Amino acid sequence: MLAGMNLNVAKEQKAEIVESLRRFAAEELDAEWSEVRAGFVLEYFLKEIGPLVYNHGVEDAQKFLRRAVEDLPATCFAEWKKAVAPGGRVSSTRTQQAEAIFQTENTRPSRERNPIAAYKNISNALGTRNKTL
Repeated sequence: MLAGMNLNVAKEQKAEIVESLRRFAAEELDAEWSEVRAGFVLEYFLKEIGPLVYNHGVEDAQKFLRRAVEDLPATCFAEWKKAVAPGGRVSSTRTQQAEAIFQTENTRPSRERNPIAAYKNISNALGTRNKTL
């Protein structure tokens, strides 16, 4: 848990959540909570449970982005092949170099892969990289 992490909730959202907690208490716990009591419960949840939920969300987002970045060379290589093959705009030697880079990257263990470097190397091999970048 992140010590001292403070999850802020907009005033309007807080009011909606407090009302939701009051309804929950009445319907499920057969208890009548005041706004103050529901507000205290909300603050407790935000302080104690919020960071766990937040961190889980961050981890899920990181996993999604990691997968997207890991797929970058495959996606780009497939698109480059479609773009350069019909008109023969890139020599077969360059295409073979790019394919070798792609295959080498894919045979590496996941932790050793560097999809950004692979993307740059494939782009350079195909001669599609903007020289001003």
